[in-house]
Amino acid sequence: MDTATLVEPQIDDGRKLIEQLTRDGFDVTAAFWVRFGFNDYEPFFFYVVSKAVDAWGLPAAYRAVHASIQRIPAPWGPWITLSELKLVGPNDPLAKKVLTIRDLYPGSSVIPGRSLGDMSIQEAYVYPLPRS
Repeated sequence: MDTATLVEPQIDDGRKLIEQLTRDGFDVTAAFWVRFGFNDYEPFFFYVVSKAVDAWGLPAAYRAVHASIQRIPAPWGPWITLSELKLVGPNDPLAKKVLTIRDLYPGSSVIPGRSLGDMSIQEAYVYPLPRS
């Protein structure tokens, strides 16, 4: 990404992906954007926390997400690349910290620079709890 700030189209695109994954029966335990470090040119990464990572394995989970991306109706933003999309299981240390924050503050949350566990972040955006 060329921009230094997470913008509304990226947030909307993440929401579209979450909705499509849910329609496709793919578990979305949590989802969030995060930028590590404190350099304004660092990219944001879009994380999807899913039990499918542990149940199916990472390659199968990525294949399922890629298939869901292909089913999202236009307009779909150009942000999604394998280098920006990260799939992790619920036991991942970063995922655990984000789940704790999301559970404490169930609405959408912007997290300004701080640490999540032993990882420094510049900013994060955590999506609200997925609807059942």
